[in-house]
Amino acid sequence: MNTELSTQRKNALLAQLGRSRYSITLAESVLGLSGIVRNGAKINKAATKRSFFSYMNKKYPIMSGASVLKAIDTSENRDNRMYVVKQFFKGFVGQQISVEITDPDFAWFQTFNGIVPVQKFKRWFDDTIAPKMYPSSDDMWGDGEGGFMSAWDTQAKIKITPATFLSNATAQTFGENTKYTCMIHPVIQWAGDYLQTKQDAYDKCKDKKKKTALNLQKEVQRRSANYDRALALPKTYPLGIPQGELQTVVSDLNIGFEITLPLHKKNEDPLIRVQANNPRRWFKFINNRFDHVQTDDDVREQRAMLMSSLDNKIRHIDDFVEIAENTTVTQVEMQRVLCECVKQNVFYISTGKQNELSTLSFKDTRLVCESPYKVAALEWMSKWGIDNKACQLLEGTLEYEFAKEGTHSVITVDFRDETTLALCSTHIDMKAAYGNCQSCTQWVGFAECMTDIRQTNKFEGVGIYRVECIDFSNVDEKVLRVMKMLNLFNLKYRKIDETFTAPCTVLKYFQSMGLTFDVVCGMWTQKPHMLTFHDGDSAFDDMSAYPMMTKHNGIKHYSKFNGICQLSNGGCEMTFPASKEYAEVVNKQYSGRVQHYKNDTQEYATVSFPKKTHYNRQHHFAQTSAYMQLMMVEQLLTMDMSQVIRICVDGIYTEQTDVSCVNIFSHKPVDMSKLDNQCLNTKTRCSYLAPSPRSTRTDSDAFPKPRAQYTVVVETGAGGTGKTYDFTRDRGLINKLVVAPSHKLATEIRIDGKVDTCVLARALHPDTERRVFLHDHACIFFDEVSQYNNDQKDKILQLYNTGHRRIIFGGDIGYQLPCIKGVEFAIDSLPSVEFTKNYRNGGDAVLTKVLTFLRDMIEQTNGTKFNRNHAMSEFNQFYQKCNGCVMDEAGVRETYSPTDIVLSYTHQKGEKSMEDAYALNGNKWYMQKATSDHQKGDIVLSNTQPKHSVSRHVYTTHCVQGVTFDNTIYIDMHRMSCTNDCIRLIYTALSRARRFEQIVLVTDDLPLYTPPPPPPPPPVVSVSVPVPVPNKTMMSLKQAPTVAKKKKTATLGDKFKKAVYDHRHNLYNTIVITPEEYKASFKMTDNEYYNKYM
Repeated sequence: MNTELSTQRKNALLAQLGRSRYSITLAESVLGLSGIVRNGAKINKAATKRSFFSYMNKKYPIMSGASVLKAIDTSENRDNRMYVVKQFFKGFVGQQISVEITDPDFAWFQTFNGIVPVQKFKRWFDDTIAPKMYPSSDDMWGDGEGGFMSAWDTQAKIKITPATFLSNATAQTFGENTKYTCMIHPVIQWAGDYLQTKQDAYDKCKDKKKKTALNLQKEVQRRSANYDRALALPKTYPLGIPQGELQTVVSDLNIGFEITLPLHKKNEDPLIRVQANNPRRWFKFINNRFDHVQTDDDVREQRAMLMSSLDNKIRHIDDFVEIAENTTVTQVEMQRVLCECVKQNVFYISTGKQNELSTLSFKDTRLVCESPYKVAALEWMSKWGIDNKACQLLEGTLEYEFAKEGTHSVITVDFRDETTLALCSTHIDMKAAYGNCQSCTQWVGFAECMTDIRQTNKFEGVGIYRVECIDFSNVDEKVLRVMKMLNLFNLKYRKIDETFTAPCTVLKYFQSMGLTFDVVCGMWTQKPHMLTFHDGDSAFDDMSAYPMMTKHNGIKHYSKFNGICQLSNGGCEMTFPASKEYAEVVNKQYSGRVQHYKNDTQEYATVSFPKKTHYNRQHHFAQTSAYMQLMMVEQLLTMDMSQVIRICVDGIYTEQTDVSCVNIFSHKPVDMSKLDNQCLNTKTRCSYLAPSPRSTRTDSDAFPKPRAQYTVVVETGAGGTGKTYDFTRDRGLINKLVVAPSHKLATEIRIDGKVDTCVLARALHPDTERRVFLHDHACIFFDEVSQYNNDQKDKILQLYNTGHRRIIFGGDIGYQLPCIKGVEFAIDSLPSVEFTKNYRNGGDAVLTKVLTFLRDMIEQTNGTKFNRNHAMSEFNQFYQKCNGCVMDEAGVRETYSPTDIVLSYTHQKGEKSMEDAYALNGNKWYMQKATSDHQKGDIVLSNTQPKHSVSRHVYTTHCVQGVTFDNTIYIDMHRMSCTNDCIRLIYTALSRARRFEQIVLVTDDLPLYTPPPPPPPPPVVSVSVPVPVPNKTMMSLKQAPTVAKKKKTATLGDKFKKAVYDHRHNLYNTIVITPEEYKASFKMTDNEYYNKYM
């Protein structure tokens, strides 16, 4: 029905009319006035639209099968040929297609799948199709500048197979087989075997009247009835069990069916799952053809038959292994296996091009094609230490987009029209341009391991930078002319305030030529890799001895490496044999990611799985292109630029006859046929630099702020000052990893900081395979280094300090817990940065005072002998002055919640373990091994016990160093004074808290602190006051009668004043208070003092 037309199909139909949108006017022009559906006088827009697309769908039916364009059908003229090819592709607008481009001998074979877009078709054709037919450089493709079309003859062809239109999946009937049906047969076999088992057990019973025998007899009767029902299935369903009847079957037989596709993964839902209430048996099937399923045993039996038929046809017949492993074979051998799979109807999954398979998989078997390029590339990358993700960029990140912004590929630019073509007398060309960057005079190596991307006003290191305020006024006139010829810095179309992003080699070179600019941001490495593809003294030496300089299938390895550097996330595309109906089933399961193709030789489907993450080396190719540009500029500066006809990537055509070659340029014969194949066109070929790949541009002000540049640095500071936080949140650090001494800390940092983490034991593991993960990162932060010893520090520097990556050590050295064995970590001559502001407990004055008190004690006792019991007593007094909470084990058991944490010095308490001593309740689990849901070291709160976990409520302070807790922290004081690091132990435990009220000391024998008695009140001093002698005047006055004074009773106000007075004078001994605060308390009124302190 026309209502089933997809949006993609509708767009394709509109494209036939040269339109991208539907309108009533368009419908009227196609259908005429009589074709417009009306309800009375009013137009029915929805019905008219359906009528329009129904008419168009009949007029332009979907092409089925393959369409072929042969060379004989096109013109000899290059432009006319391209027009015919373009129109051929235009006939598939809006459709998914599979394309094969071949020459007579199949020496040139290009294949790809994709959608022909409705909009921007010309751009798609120029970017996607033209490069495959007209490669512009023999250096990139190895088959001459004219590429495939230069050899276009009567036998060459382009074959396009459009994808089949897939509708809704049809319900299956599982019955295709030779014996019974594919699903019924294993059920009958199971029912019969189960009956026989019960019958044998009953027969062995000597006394048939015993209860056991009677129960077995009843079970035999039930199993016999069940077997009869199973035997009746072929009669009930002679063509197989319909999908809609599966539930009925499993309910009758008390079983369950689980049907999956061959592409099924563990975390995916099965295709079909039906079951009885309490199934006695689960049957698992693989649906690998429409209307057909197989058990694992069926698939293995089929594989065995395949193996026997392949004997003597494949050299590694004895090396077939589980699918997790890889068996390496040649391409010829893999094609033989594929042919045998097709012949025997064995389901397979392949990746790669049809003529050049990468892998071929079927049940329990995976073949991998040996690749000369892979062997050569891996060996070369390993030699230079770039065989890791530290030298790659993650797609979608700021650094990835910035690398694309700084990439300027070189293409062909023309300076003359056709009339001057015959004047060309000289052709010079770079020798293996992509493979000889070290021949450039500006050679500084490659910034492979990028560590920083941030704002800067200078060149920090080798890398890619963005500049603004570009001024050409001081550039030499000849240099400026070359820059305009090549459109460097976008000189031809430049806006006044335009920025420019490029590798520093280009920017510094033109800066030396008088160009001025302001650096605003950049991305750089700590130290460049001086890698080369060969060790020859000259680019013109024999290169056959260097694997990366050799060819395979017509493409040089170094060129392929540069091409792969730019690959974006195309996902993984798998191909498998499939009918249209089966493709619809798979398409429904995988949300429309399946395409189905059918041509004269085969019928197959493809499904694409996008990668979760994708890395590439875009920054390497940006720098390669930069070196090519500079070598081209240096060559042009030695030539008469007015006589240049064409610059073709790495070659120059000119009228000038006396050309001297520099760098890696050399003379080549002038082949006019190549120029004829690519006609001169100054309008379309007007810039030597191709537009940068599309990227998401971030304003310079939004780049991360500057950071001190150290290849190796030690960051010190108290716990909570933000050392780890600063590292994990700094977007300017690329490809980060945090190494922690414990799994618990590593897990917390991974979740909170959203960065990769691992434990120190892995970083120092003797097995190099275990350490590969660390080499995949460019910036490594080693956390809590106070627990490391000096030997471990030296080993870390030996293994990871290559000079290319950043190494940062972070810790509260000298205050937190030290290493258990060896000499404590020493900063020595390493540069250091101190963090001072405490973000964890900076808002809690009491906790800050307690931690400061402990740090002072650590400083006083550092390197000296001291009385541990006295030190603990001194801490106890100070802690209780601050009204710190103390309780015994019984109190912990009454108040503890699983969200709290209990910290101890050891795992033992006397003869019992700490867990047994506390006997705490609650579902709290410690992960001893990693699972799909949890990492090793995780603390999990769950009603059900996770796999590979144990119940644990008490943890040592060592294992939580660096971790922050938000709930109550119970600190067990048992044996705390048994170590010389007792103060550091307590300091480490207390500094896990954000607030002082979280902390509870747990002890049964620590006496509560009793403050000393208040000092006696100040003594009353008698002072003699002289009494004036009355004079005569006074004496003559009448004396008032003397009245005896009554003793004044103390009022409530007097008692209040007295209480305030006593408390005020004893304040310094009551709470922790500074002398300044104590003096200020005497200036307060009684009411003010009472409100604050009482």
